[in-house]
Amino acid sequence: MIFLVLIIAFFLRVINLNQSFWLDEAISAISIQQYSLVDLVVKFMPGDFHPPLHYLLIFFWGKVFGYSEISLRLPSVLLGVASVYIVYLLVKTLFNKRIGIFSSLIFSFNPLLIYYSQEARMYSLNVFLTVTSFLFFISFLKNKKNTMLPLTIANILLIYSDYVLFPILLVQILYLLIWGKYKLKNFLASLFLTLLSFIFWLPIFLNQLGLGEKTALTLSKWSEVVGGLSFKNLSLIFIKFIIGRISLDNKVIYGLLSLALFIFYLFLILFGIKKTRKENGLLLLWFTVPILFLGLISIYLPVLSYQRLLYTLPAMIILTAQGICILSRRWQILLISLVLSISLVAVFVFNINPKFQRENWREAIHFIENQKNISVTIFEDNNLIAPVKYYAKNTDNLIGGLKRIPVMTKDDLIDLNKLLRNDPKVYLFEYLVDITDPKRLLAQQLVSIGYNKMQTFNFNGVGFVTLYIR
Repeated sequence: MIFLVLIIAFFLRVINLNQSFWLDEAISAISIQQYSLVDLVVKFMPGDFHPPLHYLLIFFWGKVFGYSEISLRLPSVLLGVASVYIVYLLVKTLFNKRIGIFSSLIFSFNPLLIYYSQEARMYSLNVFLTVTSFLFFISFLKNKKNTMLPLTIANILLIYSDYVLFPILLVQILYLLIWGKYKLKNFLASLFLTLLSFIFWLPIFLNQLGLGEKTALTLSKWSEVVGGLSFKNLSLIFIKFIIGRISLDNKVIYGLLSLALFIFYLFLILFGIKKTRKENGLLLLWFTVPILFLGLISIYLPVLSYQRLLYTLPAMIILTAQGICILSRRWQILLISLVLSISLVAVFVFNINPKFQRENWREAIHFIENQKNISVTIFEDNNLIAPVKYYAKNTDNLIGGLKRIPVMTKDDLIDLNKLLRNDPKVYLFEYLVDITDPKRLLAQQLVSIGYNKMQTFNFNGVGFVTLYIR
């Protein structure tokens, strides 16, 4: 049965795999192509806000299999499928085989897990390492031999995959303090080695932390984009865990639907944990502690968003599966069918509706390159952003035939009249304009020197590209 589940999981994760890279994926793709292994760590990583593990993984993968969208996303696909199997083993060890099968089924069909199993970023790796860590942790609790070393290695890889995974170590400590003090001494030895390994990365982490704090202070809108502490971000965690990236334009209907799904899943979860068990305690800590931890951190540094908490979703899925399996066989079939149907509808809607999919930079850049007699393309950023570098046909000064002019900010106005000379046509990309140029100063100056807004094109996720002519 589990092998059939794995086949289904793989199939669901390769549908629509060739979507355009969005910003962060393109950053990953460009960085591993432009830098040597040493420079990737020494020069690129200090300006990023992630540990190096995923970058190193796709660096070597890209050397062998290339840098296309499908190629760089395949590691996430494979890790996503592997996570299904690890969840099965974990739940089978924790409860029984039936709950393990139900958990792996829900995990396979979950639209948010499918989405991030198709992304050339670290999220699928985060989930894989988290469930692997808990598998070894459960084996450690059950006194199985030779589990300390695998647990230590899994936790070291965990903290080198993403900083938001540190709460997993806290979850394991809290569980032992409450239910497993007899194992605490041995675990602390493992934890010491795990944290000791991070000393090698600590200087770069501190540099990244300083950069993140500076960015949060400089760009007031940044926290809204990346995950500041708010009721909206907290409520999105649960609903996105159920239906993934889709939404409804009618916010009232969307809110009512979200509330109904919340009540349904909460009922299943509460039904499953009505009997107090140490295993349920572990799952509840796994689900709640990271949310609380990142919520507190987000008071100072915005990190609270559902994708960063994706590694807590398996705990919710296992609790849901347990709630279903407590019921009679007839109710089990009915409820698992309903849960899987909700997921399949969300997956179907996502795949047929481009507005829910990733930023379509591929189409936007190809559109610009195919324009006749194009003069200038301007981006609302001080640096040429990664998707343009990835999709433009060359990376010379004329990027894919596109001249670039740095963004005009209120502190550093540029003389567009001199730079544009007599160029009659300008295409202005307004991507992230609310962050980089919220007062639309660049557009205002274009108008002030004689350009008229003629036509606006909208590319999914990229936003508006406006044609100005004089």
